[in-house]
Amino acid sequence: MKSDSQSDVSTVEVTDHDAPDGVERSFDEGAFLKKARRKSVLRGIATAAGVTVLTLIALGIAVVGLEVAGQKQANRIAEYYPALTSLSTPNTYLLETGRSDAWGLEGREVEYRVFRMVGTTPVDAGTNHFQFDVWGGEQMGGYASAISVGDRQILAGGLPELRMVYPEAEVTPAYEDVARLAAVPASATIEIAVSFDSTVSRDELLARLPEGTRAMWGAIRTAAPGGTMFDAPVAGNMLGMALEDDPFNDHDSSYSDSELIGRLESIAQLAPEGTARNVQKTATYLRANGIAYYGVVVVGERDALLELASRDDVRFVTIGAVLMPWEVLPTPSPTSVTTE
Repeated sequence: MKSDSQSDVSTVEVTDHDAPDGVERSFDEGAFLKKARRKSVLRGIATAAGVTVLTLIALGIAVVGLEVAGQKQANRIAEYYPALTSLSTPNTYLLETGRSDAWGLEGREVEYRVFRMVGTTPVDAGTNHFQFDVWGGEQMGGYASAISVGDRQILAGGLPELRMVYPEAEVTPAYEDVARLAAVPASATIEIAVSFDSTVSRDELLARLPEGTRAMWGAIRTAAPGGTMFDAPVAGNMLGMALEDDPFNDHDSSYSDSELIGRLESIAQLAPEGTARNVQKTATYLRANGIAYYGVVVVGERDALLELASRDDVRFVTIGAVLMPWEVLPTPSPTSVTTE
């Protein structure tokens, strides 16, 4: 009899896929578990890598989406905010500095330089900040450098805020500013705001100005007597029109009467809800009642402005910027203007 070692059928420890023909297959549990663990690890790595890639793609899409939404908001604000400021604040212009900082979780803060024009000379009135988030929330900032002195706001460099009053307002005429005006050197160029005792058309307004003066901004009535809480409207809650073009932005800021109403309605389409409602209300009032001026910002030398301030129909005068001759920039000639 043959022993087991001499049997015709040999038994060899092999795995299923390695077993040669004629050799009996047996199960190698250790090899199987090792292979299963290796596959499991590889699947885990592949899954983790896939999740990481998808997460990075989603984050990239989110970042790009926020950037696109933020830029869209910034473009919309740039289209209406500087124009609205010039319409609601006497003789004032905004120039974006290019500085834009993060604000809140998903917002930005845009910085503007504020200027008033004294003839051809820009006078610094400080900075203004506009904050917004990508979803449309907006917060208009005030003058960062303004301080209060009595009932007046003093802006950058000691520049006084310009004030005006409605014809029916119960206020004491600002004779102290007329006295201050008389004390200014005769060679100085001066910015004053004048309020009249009645409303007039634009042509009538300009006809009241003495020779040698320059009308910069006209204040427009926006409510019937008793229909507003502002007897002496404040900057940002006024309406007026630049009587010269915006020197800092590539668009006109002086409109005809009908163009002004259309511009207000365009701003109402772009502004946030509360601002849009007030702007549209103003446009509706002007369509129904017409445009009537009650005041004007004027630039000129002392004697011509004293002539204007002493008129019987002038109720209120405030002095703004005062520039000495060496501070006044010359009017650019056509040959000195570049278009680059």
